[in-house]
Amino acid sequence: MHISVLLHEVIDGLQLQPNTNVVDATLGYGGHTQLALDNIAPHGKVIAFERDLRTMRATQERLKAYGDRLICIHGSYAELRERAEEIRKHGPIHAIMADLGLSSLQLDQEQRGFSFRFQSPLDMRFDETQQRTAATLLRDSDERTLQNIFTRYGDVPFARRLSQRIVQERSTHPLHTTSDLIMCVESCVGKRIADKHMAQIFQSVRIAVNDELAQLEAFLPASIASVESGGRIAIISFHSGEDRMVKRFFEEEATDCVCPPEFPECRCTHRARIWKVTKKPIEPSEIEIHTNPRARSAKLRIVEKK
Repeated sequence: MHISVLLHEVIDGLQLQPNTNVVDATLGYGGHTQLALDNIAPHGKVIAFERDLRTMRATQERLKAYGDRLICIHGSYAELRERAEEIRKHGPIHAIMADLGLSSLQLDQEQRGFSFRFQSPLDMRFDETQQRTAATLLRDSDERTLQNIFTRYGDVPFARRLSQRIVQERSTHPLHTTSDLIMCVESCVGKRIADKHMAQIFQSVRIAVNDELAQLEAFLPASIASVESGGRIAIISFHSGEDRMVKRFFEEEATDCVCPPEFPECRCTHRARIWKVTKKPIEPSEIEIHTNPRARSAKLRIVEKK
């Protein structure tokens, strides 16, 4: 069972009102969406993006009692700007929320390849209609690209050594399964060190396969452009790179002048478009972490459009 992280903190922070509309950029199993639908009743709608078609269909079935108040779009939240006309047909958007990363349901589906706990194909795609999988990424990427993936997305301390080993191994033994990747890592640094860093390695490959940081980079400015004045945006991140991106973007958009500090006076035309509701990120309580250990790295940031 998937447990939504910081559920009430998100919904309370958005200050949802009856009969308003919300975009859920990452539907998942619909925990945040369901509570939002309850808060914006009787006529408010949630327009939800979901890259994972099987997850989207399962959530639509689970929430079918809400009828046409839930509108699902199979696609990435990075398409928010491109789908603006389609979304506007349902009325103005008063709030946007996003729960980044992957869900517990995806992690626990053995054949998806997200977890090193299972023997499965190296897939890791959120959208199973896309061509690139974890296996093709590891097969086609050169050594420098692999090193950058492991360093940037996973802070893997032996990224260079591991990249060299993958390139060496795949010439005679292509990496097709999670076990192939695990054995390659163990042959590189030994089982004890491999076990310590396996989650980081799988995370970094997943982020690269799904182009997650580029998706987020496209979504952030689109979210401000799409929401109504006075509307709020809430984003939960789990990866340090994601949180840094969200933090820096919100800080810049909440600042009037972004000129270099050495300029004696403002020369830019930049003006703040938001104000930060949360000065520091909201993190899960000890009780929530105890109930749901996967919540431990979550950070929630909320802003309001001016």
